[in-house]
Amino acid sequence: MQPEPEYKVWIEKSADDPPKYTVIWSATVNSGGWKLTQESVLVEDRLGKMEARIYAVVHEPQPDEVVTEAEETLTDRYDAGTTEVRLAELSMKHTVKDSKPTYAQLFGIVARYGDPYAK
Repeated sequence: MQPEPEYKVWIEKSADDPPKYTVIWSATVNSGGWKLTQESVLVEDRLGKMEARIYAVVHEPQPDEVVTEAEETLTDRYDAGTTEVRLAELSMKHTVKDSKPTYAQLFGIVARYGDPYAK
């Protein structure tokens, strides 16, 4: 397996009236051939603030696959509309393309945005 990607998650607020909120997440990888897919996004109240919980999968290329040797950043997004999303949590699962794992693959939290205790 290749090194673990660097993950980030953030929220963008538009200048519209009312504002629109977009949750964006990324995986920075060390070569081409990777793919990022979204499994689900849940938006729910957490301590009086709306939080987006993102579940996604990063698929790395097969070890014998020919890929470019250049860093890439893969991104995906969720449009929350006018729902004021203030927190985000990104959970990822890491797989190798077209392979059948010999163990149960689980999601792990890799990035967070916002402080749930801030006023």
